[in-house]
Amino acid sequence: MEAETRLLLDITFLTAVAGICSIVLVRLKMPTIIGYLVAGIVLGPTMLPEVTVQYSTVFFLSNLGIVLLMFYIGMELNLREMRRIGSFTIIVVTMEMTMMVMVGYLVGMMLGLGPVSSIFLGAIISGTSTAVVVGVLHSLKMMNTQVAKAAVGITVLEDIGQVIILTLAAPLLNGESPTIQSTIGMVALIILFVSIVIVLGALCIPKLLDWVGSRYSGEILLLFAVALCFTSALVSSSIGLSIAIGAFVMGLIVSQSSFVSIIKSKVEPMKELFMAVFFISIGLQIDPALIISGLPMALAIALMFIIGKVISVSVACYINNMKMRSSFQVAVSLVAMGEFAFIITQLAVGAGQVDRQFYSVIIGAALITMVVMPVLSKNSLRIYDRIDKLVPATLSSSFHRVSMFKADVCDRFDVAPETRRRARMEMLLIAVDLVVMISLMLVINILAEEADGFLVVMDGDALPMLLTFTIILLLITPVVLNALLGIGRMADAITGGGPGSMNDDQQEGTPRYRMVRNFGYGFLMVTLAFLFLPLLAAIGGAHYLGLILIISTWLLALYLTWKSYRRFSEGLKSRLDHGMV
Repeated sequence: MEAETRLLLDITFLTAVAGICSIVLVRLKMPTIIGYLVAGIVLGPTMLPEVTVQYSTVFFLSNLGIVLLMFYIGMELNLREMRRIGSFTIIVVTMEMTMMVMVGYLVGMMLGLGPVSSIFLGAIISGTSTAVVVGVLHSLKMMNTQVAKAAVGITVLEDIGQVIILTLAAPLLNGESPTIQSTIGMVALIILFVSIVIVLGALCIPKLLDWVGSRYSGEILLLFAVALCFTSALVSSSIGLSIAIGAFVMGLIVSQSSFVSIIKSKVEPMKELFMAVFFISIGLQIDPALIISGLPMALAIALMFIIGKVISVSVACYINNMKMRSSFQVAVSLVAMGEFAFIITQLAVGAGQVDRQFYSVIIGAALITMVVMPVLSKNSLRIYDRIDKLVPATLSSSFHRVSMFKADVCDRFDVAPETRRRARMEMLLIAVDLVVMISLMLVINILAEEADGFLVVMDGDALPMLLTFTIILLLITPVVLNALLGIGRMADAITGGGPGSMNDDQQEGTPRYRMVRNFGYGFLMVTLAFLFLPLLAAIGGAHYLGLILIISTWLLALYLTWKSYRRFSEGLKSRLDHGMV
């Protein structure tokens, strides 16, 4: 069959079957997206082989859909909106992605997966599908709400975060460890690319589009805008980033043009068509037989993803000064597993870390979340009100007190904007400490499972293992101390009630300061406990007494040296500040 005929036949099958399935699903009160997924299953190799389509054609068209979607989203949000929600989304994404990777790792270990496979499970569930989220929010006519803007901003930063996670985790596929140079290089590359494109593009591109739009027809303006979009996506892809990042950044730049509304109106129909193909491409990868055989694990992973995403995003948004009701709405709008899940799983399958069955399980879990997400998002307020009625009175009263406390903090931030910036900076530094801590412990856990002679009792002598464990605690000590100091500074910035001097009678600060500080300390200790559990399991129960003694000694040493370390850190900071002045 000639290539031209094959292409026309594929497009005919795609549009006809997708249209029929969408009509049936809409009649059943289901979202249109589910119809596209069903069309992909029907057109796949397992259902109707005689009407199957070439996956290369679908893959090409679906990538066009992703590029146009992200370009359109960038034009919708615009640079002013991104500047307004920028610090909020960075902090939220850092907190919730860290928690999701940690939850995925722990659940993977409990499901019997190896440490590397568990890390990849955490990476898989850490992201959200931008395409599904935008498609559902658009169908619900919510794209202009603050909830939608926050949700879309979070998904875009999650894509960047998953690119970084993929860079960190990829060496593990070959039995290697991620290097500091590769990590710093990837982060620097992303920052450099985005900065150059935005700075140079914002100076020239809007003026160019205004010049074209004022002199020529809308069709010529569209050609210029789409050419810029695909150029940015090409540059982004060529340096190892996602095509979605380049298209989104160019959309932000084009949003500064006076003719952006004309460009949006002409891009939207193309975006809708190619996005339908994107969802069909997901359905093409689904093997119903393998999904049915792995349905229990797919349900478990999907449930873990939904619960973890709702809790982590709700808490992160609530901590960052969003109302609990709106925080829940944002969280529920993000319970569709992301496209990076398929990319990461395919890499793991190719490296032999997981089998095709696990890939089908991930596809099944992603499909479950995509089916559930529109229903949850549509009824989010009703679900929240139902949960609110079931909450005990004492817990509801505690939330009310916290809300009153947040209102007071907001009033304080409004009076002193510099204090707000200092609090957010401290929260960001604490998040960085948590990422470093979790990364270090994950590497140590992998070595404990797979490296020969590491944390192993040799010839009945447990001393080498205990010494190695002690060294691990010493390595993590500076990060823990820095996090503790950061929590104290954050509590002082939020409440303004930190210790006024180093005198013992003023050491503890106000009750509100102590409440925020102790909550941060408790969160840090719980995180450390979760990180140590897999390591203790790998070492074995025969030496728990010695390990508990070492950990207790370490905690006592932290307590005894805490005041001295804090005085040293504050004195050093004061000398540095004075020297800079």
